Amino acid sequence: MADTTTKTATTDKLSKARKGKVALTAAEKATRAAARKLETPAARFTRVTTPRIRKVLAGLRRLETIGRSNGYDYTPEQAARVMEYLDGAVEKVRMSFVNRVADKKGPTITL
Repeated sequence: MADTTTKTATTDKLSKARKGKVALTAAEKATRAAARKLETPAARFTRVTTPRIRKVLAGLRRLETIGRSNGYDYTPEQAARVMEYLDGAVEKVRMSFVNRVADKKGPTITL
């Protein structure tokens, strides 16, 4: 039971350190660096992607409040430009994933 409690406390401290809320000791920094060297690309993808998606969604929720609020005045053209910009940004992200998957499959030959 002590191992689980210690592991949870360490995980909580590392989580807070990532957010800049606590400082790590030199030994904790070395342990963290060693763990990252052993991390697989798939695990790194999951670790990095999850908080980034949360930040994007939080930003979208804040933007949504502007669209629903009576405290802001905008024209239909301004709203359309915002939507075009967001659509373009999402398409750029989508294509980065699509292109990566296509690269992994290798070249395709059409006869």
